[in-house]
Amino acid sequence: MTYHIGVVAHTSRCEQAHRLAETVGAVYLSMDDGTLGCEASHRKVWDRLYEMDPRADHCVVLEDDAIITDSFRQQLDM
Repeated sequence: MTYHIGVVAHTSRCEQAHRLAETVGAVYLSMDDGTLGCEASHRKVWDRLYEMDPRADHCVVLEDDAIITDSFRQQLDM
């Protein structure tokens, strides 16, 4: 199974977003100052992940305040 992970973040939480992206192995991080809004920000990440690999089985979009379990990647593989 293939999947790609992206992170949606507000510019005020830049450091937190970068840590999360690194922790989960995100392939894309989208920063917004609120101009795009929630739906457009998420859509931007979905579109980018799809463009990167349209054959991926799944795309996962996380918000910058997501709390990740230690077994997050293993759970995705199930």
